[in-house]
Amino acid sequence: MPLGEMCNRTVIVATRGTRLDEAARLMREHHVGSLVVVDETALGRRPIGIITDRDIVIEVAAMGVPLATVTVEEAMAPELVTGRETDPVWDTVARMRDKGVRRLPVVDRDGILQGIVTMDDLMEYALDGDPIDQRGRPMYAERFIHGGVYEVRPEVQAVVHNHSHAVIPFGVTGVKLRPMVHFGSTMGVDVPVWDIRKTFGDTTLLVLNMDHARDLARCLGDGRVALMRGHGCVVAGKTVKEAVMISIYLEVSARLQMQAMQIGDPLYMSPGEIKLAEGRFFGDLAIDRAWEYWCIHAGCQGM
Repeated sequence: MPLGEMCNRTVIVATRGTRLDEAARLMREHHVGSLVVVDETALGRRPIGIITDRDIVIEVAAMGVPLATVTVEEAMAPELVTGRETDPVWDTVARMRDKGVRRLPVVDRDGILQGIVTMDDLMEYALDGDPIDQRGRPMYAERFIHGGVYEVRPEVQAVVHNHSHAVIPFGVTGVKLRPMVHFGSTMGVDVPVWDIRKTFGDTTLLVLNMDHARDLARCLGDGRVALMRGHGCVVAGKTVKEAVMISIYLEVSARLQMQAMQIGDPLYMSPGEIKLAEGRFFGDLAIDRAWEYWCIHAGCQGM
């Protein structure tokens, strides 16, 4: 996964001449522990350093120096480590560990600030769900779903698990969820239903270990979607954007199919129509336009 797909695009910044009392006020106002120090250029904001709350407290305030007399340029760390939007996430994590940094500005090919990633944003797991560096942080119980799919699907780079209320009825009634409208083609021709009870007997219906996850991955096979009886669904995509698109269109398709079934017998897409429509909806333009709309709708413009 490229760094640009998961970094935080909202970055609180300061300039070289910002006083430390003002920097501290910005951190408090925006609930952040650091500011990216930038130079304003014709192309945009170019990062030149980072100032952290620790820098202010340990290096300045604890020495009895008035914050209003020191600029961020004088107090920030001397070396800045950045990452490109196209850098792989886990290569970047390894580099952050090697350099001993916890915050990394993300830049474009011109070196202009595009986002930021911190070690607290990320928790790395092995495929079996064991954390690489937990540091006492809580873990998601169903993280095994992702490892189970990644283990057998090397082309998959993003896995979404959700509890869509519109989708759940199709996992408990025997009624198949099928593409009925053009964007519904993104779910594929066949959407299987995984029933955990068939293999494991009575459970909480949650995927709590790799045995559960591998059984779910077998049901998913080489498809994009599998429903989970009484639970939700799992979605596999080649990118985060693709997986999100499939998930949203799956929710909308499920609602429309239920509405159509209340009126009469829906006319579903043929396998040929599904294949042709897939070619349109999985194109970069279609995915990027939909992603831009959803980001705006979610208040995450520019992500």
